[in-house]
Amino acid sequence: MVNIYLGFGFVAYLCIVKPFADSQTNPVNILNELTYVIISLHQICFTDYVTDPETKNLVGWSMVVFSVLNMLFPNLYLVLAEMAPEITKLLSRKNEIFMTRKELR
Repeated sequence: MVNIYLGFGFVAYLCIVKPFADSQTNPVNILNELTYVIISLHQICFTDYVTDPETKNLVGWSMVVFSVLNMLFPNLYLVLAEMAPEITKLLSRKNEIFMTRKELR
């Protein structure tokens, strides 16, 4: 239970203080911490609090899905955010080359 309270405390800290200078890093870290809290809440279901094995199995798969989504989406967002200016430059350059070739015909 302590890790859940610490997770909520850290989420509150990230939301209030916004310690990172980069505007993209704060939301990603908040999402990571919220996922940590959700996974910690899942772990409660693996104790004797829940006795049904099928429920534990479903909670386990839910935990796996949250973990995979947390690994994919923040990282994918950061990669695309870093690549977006380069992709825009590449597309505008390709458009300039296309327009130049069209004018030469």
